[in-house]
Amino acid sequence: MYHQIVRTVLAEVCSVSAAALEVAHSIWEAEPSIRYLSADADQLFDRLLAPTIEAFDANANVRRLVIIVDGLDELPESSRSRVLNSLMLLPSLNSRLNNLWFGSF
Repeated sequence: MYHQIVRTVLAEVCSVSAAALEVAHSIWEAEPSIRYLSADADQLFDRLLAPTIEAFDANANVRRLVIIVDGLDELPESSRSRVLNSLMLLPSLNSRLNNLWFGSF
C-alpha cells in the first residue's frame, strides 16, 4: 500500500514540475529496488520521494498542490501513523510546498 501512496504523490508532484519528474525518472532507472517495488517504506522515502520533493522547482506553475490519498484507513494501524508522518514531512523538504495539503476519504 505504501508503494501506491508514493506513486500517487509522485504523479501529482511530477505532473507540475519538470525538475521533479527528471529526478524521479533518473532514480527509477538507476535503482532496481525502486523500479521493481522491492524497496521498503524507508528506502522509498529516502531514495525516491524525498529527493523528488526536494527537486520540486520554482518554475512549477502552481500556487497550491492538493493531493488526495485514498485508502489510508485501509492501512494496518501499525503502519498508518508511519505513513502519515512521512507525508507530513514532505513540506519541510521544500519550501515551495508550504501549501501542500493532504486529504483522505
